Amino acid sequence: MIIKGNVLTNQGPKPVDEIQEGDIVINLGNRPCRVVKVEKGDCTEIIRFQNNPDLLVSRDSSLATRYGMLDGGAAAPHAKEEMLYQCEAPCFFDTLESGTLETPLPGYELTLDSGKGVFVNGYGIGCKEGANA
Repeated sequence: MIIKGNVLTNQGPKPVDEIQEGDIVINLGNRPCRVVKVEKGDCTEIIRFQNNPDLLVSRDSSLATRYGMLDGGAAAPHAKEEMLYQCEAPCFFDTLESGTLETPLPGYELTLDSGKGVFVNGYGIGCKEGANA
């Protein structure tokens, strides 16, 4: 789930908590696609990004890397450097730091009509795919 960050849409970056069904976002293939569902839940297990402090995702999120999708759980329990896939550049090294929040924060799971993820604050974050996902 995406907790904090701006999702790249066809109209520019938009805070994840403002994304709605029907919005057009840019998928990991740099193609526009439609959000078919937005699910909200509480998150306590999180991943922070050392070089991207305004991005926060749940530990069960998938992250797009140079070598494919990485299960966010692989970042636990120690900080881990990964080559993350970006929309502006092929890849960028960043350090993933897992943690636990004392107070849950809302997170958002997006389901797309095509594509396996979206760009949030420039990094590729996995999403569900398909109208029935």
